[in-house]
Amino acid sequence: MTTPRKHLYLIALVPPQTVLDDVLEFKNELKSQFGASHALKLPGHITLQMPFWMHENHRPTLMANLETFSKEQKSFPIFLNGFGSFPPRVIFIKINDHEAIIQLQDALQEALPESIFAHPEQRQTDIHPHLTIATRDLQENIFPQAWSEYRNKPYQAAFMAQDLTLFRHTGKKWITEVIFPLNS
Repeated sequence: MTTPRKHLYLIALVPPQTVLDDVLEFKNELKSQFGASHALKLPGHITLQMPFWMHENHRPTLMANLETFSKEQKSFPIFLNGFGSFPPRVIFIKINDHEAIIQLQDALQEALPESIFAHPEQRQTDIHPHLTIATRDLQENIFPQAWSEYRNKPYQAAFMAQDLTLFRHTGKKWITEVIFPLNS
């Protein structure tokens, strides 16, 4: 018997195009000024479940659970305000009030059966909601200079969280697999 194929997935909230355009602009600035391009591999998003490996035979279970789950969740507003960091490599757009996102993430963890995770330790347990604009390849020695540019940079936006997005990694890039609308 052959082992089912595994794929890498990620579950997130994705902002509307206007905010995605802003996020992309910030990511491109960080790439051109500081050589940090890794964050460009995914569109702007707020992670609800960090990347996890799942055997393909669990896909129907995941899809059914996410469809049911999303229908039970209400849309809610998200307010972005300024920038934050996780030294020595990450710069992100801050979210004003995390509570609704944390509640959604907690409920999502309850809705996802442990059996879908090829590696149970990949199950998300704690989050600090944010929109990453630089990560991994932002060099530690360059971080202070990049952070000084963004620390006090003004940015504000607001949007409604209206759906969950399931991303799948193709082996080369992340693609949107399925969008699950929240209950409005």
